[in-house]
Amino acid sequence: MILNKLVWLILIIILSSYSGATYTHIINNLGILQPNVEIVYPANNSIIYNQTITVIGYASDRYNMTSMEWIIEGEQGSYSHNKTLENTTRIMNFMIEVYLFEGRNTITVIFRDTQGFEGNDSVTVVCIPDNPPSKPSKPVGPTEGEIGEVLTYSTIANDPDSDKIRYGWDFNDDNIVDEWSTLLESNTTCRLSYIWDKAGIYHVKVKAVDEKGVESSWSENLTVTISTPSNNPPSKPTITGPTKGRVGGRYEYTFVAIDPDGDNIYYFVDWGDNTSSGWLGPYKSGEEITLAHSFSSQGSYAIKAKAEDIFGDESSWGTLIVNMPYNILIHRFLGRILNLLSYFY
Repeated sequence: MILNKLVWLILIIILSSYSGATYTHIINNLGILQPNVEIVYPANNSIIYNQTITVIGYASDRYNMTSMEWIIEGEQGSYSHNKTLENTTRIMNFMIEVYLFEGRNTITVIFRDTQGFEGNDSVTVVCIPDNPPSKPSKPVGPTEGEIGEVLTYSTIANDPDSDKIRYGWDFNDDNIVDEWSTLLESNTTCRLSYIWDKAGIYHVKVKAVDEKGVESSWSENLTVTISTPSNNPPSKPTITGPTKGRVGGRYEYTFVAIDPDGDNIYYFVDWGDNTSSGWLGPYKSGEEITLAHSFSSQGSYAIKAKAEDIFGDESSWGTLIVNMPYNILIHRFLGRILNLLSYFY
């Protein structure tokens, strides 16, 4: 028997169960403990446009609850459903999918416990059925692409009630919307861009939802193959700077390479005298870098440089031959001697 909530003296008692959770129960006007039931959605006196909805709520009791029942009473009919709980429990959240009749409906959810007590909650809603949008057209767009590439797809649907539509896109075939469009007028093409971050074969589909929340079915799938992007190494670096000088002098050299994919690049310079710059960067493709270096002894040196892009592909070596025939200190010493000798001649 469904007890009228208007005759209840509601007293919510918060107790600690053996698990550390809390539960509540209600004492009715007869002093009988019974389950407490609350329907969270839909709200009382709300207007519903979809005839199939999910009723959400919770129930709690001092004793273990053993069964639940829901009753739909509409202007055009009624029905009920009983369910035995697989595991008796003192606290339970529930989600019940129900069908509403057009017009006014009263939704009642009842829980019963091991003592034979029952508690319930009811809400009344008005169902105004809304026609769903048409199934969107099969997505149109690229069927091949690479990781990180921006790919754009389009579709269109019509709403028989001329409601505005937004489109939910599923890019990995898991029936979960990955991207939503903004609201668009009915029969207006929707375009959306997407970037995949993993290689693989994907199935793209889309559904339409009108501004009242009524959904279409999913569109046909468009199969898209995403591959790892091909990568090209940077060009051999060009080295410019003095090709001869004095030992101990500090000279500047410029290095530049171009990556055909436009990737940022790193430079490594081997000065040819058992020293190097280590990896420097990253720098933009085509961006020049200037480094200064001095050689400590006479000789011919091969300055070498290579470039590496951010994906690890390296160029071949660029080379510049430099001769250091003079020692600055010796040259200065000889210069002073020559200056002194000039006084005697």
